[in-house]
Amino acid sequence: MNHYMLILYYLVSILSVFLYVASVQYKNKKDILLVQVFASFCYLIVYIIKGAWSGVFVEVLEEMKSIIFMKYAKEDKKIPFVILIIFIFLLVLVSIIFFDGIFSLLPLFINIILFVSSYFKNPKYMRITMLICGALCGIYNISIGAYIIVIGNILEIVSASISLIRFKE
Repeated sequence: MNHYMLILYYLVSILSVFLYVASVQYKNKKDILLVQVFASFCYLIVYIIKGAWSGVFVEVLEEMKSIIFMKYAKEDKKIPFVILIIFIFLLVLVSIIFFDGIFSLLPLFINIILFVSSYFKNPKYMRITMLICGALCGIYNISIGAYIIVIGNILEIVSASISLIRFKE
């Protein structure tokens, strides 16, 4: 990795961590999803730099899911269950196409959990899920060498815990 790519990797890694950790400190689901759209875009860049193609395509689906779910949250409408099923199917398909060993399946499991939690109207489920997925993401990021993001995964767990206490959930 050349010098400029390394600098970009570090900057975007730090920004992605900050955005994702900050996302659950917002009270409503629409705002949480909006901040997570920007965080996912940063993660997408990090995974491209690292050549983690399973993670890249899962992040693309994450972006699409967040934008669609945010639209429903903004209009205070229930998300049709079929949309959730379509995204889970696409996650499985991407994971099969880009299978590269057992660790390439971690983004599949992590994102199925995240997709299901963001399906529900109450943002409490997104905060609880962040506790679980922070640990799973840490394992994936260690496996691909994205160590700065591992620090972020630890911060995600801390932030989710604080938000659960803060919003008394």
